[in-house]
Amino acid sequence: MIKKILYTVSGIMFFIDIHAYAQNGITADQILNIYVEKIGGVKRWSSIRTTKFRDIVELKNGDSIELVTIKEYPDKYYFKTRTTEGVWTTIYNGGKAVNIHNGKIDTIRDKVELDKLKLQSCILPDMEYKKLGYKYEFVGIQKFNNIDYYEIDFESPNGAKTINFYDKESGLLRMIYVPGGGRSIFTNYKEQEGCMYPYKMLYQQPDGIILDITTKEF
Repeated sequence: MIKKILYTVSGIMFFIDIHAYAQNGITADQILNIYVEKIGGVKRWSSIRTTKFRDIVELKNGDSIELVTIKEYPDKYYFKTRTTEGVWTTIYNGGKAVNIHNGKIDTIRDKVELDKLKLQSCILPDMEYKKLGYKYEFVGIQKFNNIDYYEIDFESPNGAKTINFYDKESGLLRMIYVPGGGRSIFTNYKEQEGCMYPYKMLYQQPDGIILDITTKEF
């Protein structure tokens, strides 16, 4: 389970089976711009050069998992998972990446995984899709629980695919789904120093296990 968390917790969310229908009059770029402005704006997020998050996952057996994420502009990303079983670390720096566990260093060479890490190294990924060469399109509006969501499908230069769902009314990013991978949902957005960030995330692994993740430091 820990290895699955290591590779997926930074960007995957809860999915519900719904049907899309076409929606005219808005583009993917406009949806992304609305979200960025809602959570602080381009100027504010562009001024940030380093971010650090500390998240806690409470397990049913009473144990907990600590997740530490550090991003440094440009192109640096550090992700550590600490459990009772040990520590797993992923480091990305300018196109090169490694996994470290129990003193063993494994180089990450898979181009799809490197695309994912490069995106996660961005202070706010939603501002960087075009710059990173992603293909993306607004597919339509998805409705569930009587709430409308804009769906945008993304594909990286080497084929990493994700689907983002933005709340039509609030403009906030609420869900991300990775085809064939994990699913998550973001809640409890809070403002800090002019930026908004979701302090709660439910993450559903491909095997159905759901993790409740709470941000303790941002």
